[in-house]
Amino acid sequence: MAVARAEPIGRVESLALAAPDLATHCLGRLVTGIGLTGALLALFGEQPGELVGSVLLGTAIFGAAGYARGLAPLVPRGSVQEAPVDVRVAMPGVTLLSGAWVAAVLALCVPAAWVMDHWSLSAALLLGPLFGSALAALITLVRIRRWERAQGRPVLYDPEAKEIRPYAGPPL
Repeated sequence: MAVARAEPIGRVESLALAAPDLATHCLGRLVTGIGLTGALLALFGEQPGELVGSVLLGTAIFGAAGYARGLAPLVPRGSVQEAPVDVRVAMPGVTLLSGAWVAAVLALCVPAAWVMDHWSLSAALLLGPLFGSALAALITLVRIRRWERAQGRPVLYDPEAKEIRPYAGPPL
C-alpha cells in the first residue's frame, strides 16, 4: 500500500491516533458488557445458557453492522493520504481502566441489569451492541496494526470530520 501525496486534506488542527482510540473504545465496551452480564447472572438469576446464546447473536449482528457502518473506513486501503507535516497528533487522554472509571461503570451496571430483568428485555438487544461494538473495534484495531507494522507508520484520523478516512502519520 502506497502513501499518496496528492489530494491535499482540508486544514485541520490535529489528527488522532487510530489504534489507541480503538483500544480505548474496545476496553470500555468490554468492561461495561462484562459488568452487566455479571450483574444479570449474580443478582437476577439469569440462566447462563440462554444469556450466552442471546449475547452471541447480538454480538454477531451488532458487530458486523458496527464494523461495516462506522469503522471499516478507518482501515487503510490502497493509497493513503499522508498527514500534513505540521499537524498536531492528539494523544489519548483518558485511561479507561482507571479504578474510578471501572467503579463508576460497575455501579451503573446493577440498575441497568435490574431494568433489563424487570422489563424482560433481551440480552441480544442490550448486551449485543456493547460486545458487538467491542468486537468491531477489535477487528479494526487488528487490521490497522497490521498496516502500521507493514508500513512503519501510524494511522491517524480526524475525529471531527463528517467522513472518516485514514491518514498516514510520520514514520515511526
